[in-house]
Amino acid sequence: MASETAPLLPRGSGGKERVGLVESSVQDVHWAGNTAYVVLLSLIAIFSLTTLASTAWGEFEATTYACDLHVHLGLFAYLLQCGTFFEKSVTLNCRSLPFEDIACRNFDLIRALMISSAAFSVLALGLKVGEALSCFLYPTIRLHKIRIYRLGASVCLIFSGALGCVGVIIWCVLLERTYEKTQSPPFMPPVTPETMKSATLGWAAVLSAIVTICALAIGINLFRAACRTVPFRQVVRIKSGGNGLASVPEDEEEDDPNLPV
Repeated sequence: MASETAPLLPRGSGGKERVGLVESSVQDVHWAGNTAYVVLLSLIAIFSLTTLASTAWGEFEATTYACDLHVHLGLFAYLLQCGTFFEKSVTLNCRSLPFEDIACRNFDLIRALMISSAAFSVLALGLKVGEALSCFLYPTIRLHKIRIYRLGASVCLIFSGALGCVGVIIWCVLLERTYEKTQSPPFMPPVTPETMKSATLGWAAVLSAIVTICALAIGINLFRAACRTVPFRQVVRIKSGGNGLASVPEDEEEDDPNLPV
């Protein structure tokens, strides 16, 4: 009887080659089914890591006015989750706005939401990479351990996408109200108000929404995959002997008497 922790090489000529083919096909199924997830998660994690880096290294200068905020790596980094999107500093001067208290409170809330979204997406990527490494290093790992990785990653991505979407909605509402009150956006780089309003409501909202919606969609898909009754095919226990070879799902407790031993 083959061990549950390591596959045995079959006896007979050509058996080693057949084992290699079966193991290769098993890994191909796994990587083909998860490559898109890993790529998208990597992009989200890059955005998130730069966001956290800009939070740690950004320059927040407190002045006599509590609402004066200076963000060295760019205020839009928190929306786009990319700390290097804008190289130049932008300044939000809440005192120039008719509704300064609302603007300042919303800015702090948006920053907290986007940082939380970034942290959840980084954690989700770590869990997904852990799942991939576990399947690669331990082909006979049990299904319930794989499902723990998948459920954890899916829940983290759902939280990440939800928090990011809420942050985008609040930010767009804030910008729209700012434009209605002042007929100009709250950020005044050397561009026209029309250009700045278009860039703000267009690029910031669209790109940030794409990132957060992708995270939310991936999280929901991973959650559905982790809760399926039929397990993913890459987790198998390989049994071999004689000139034949067969694979049995990990969930089966009893050995099939028809299989060679």
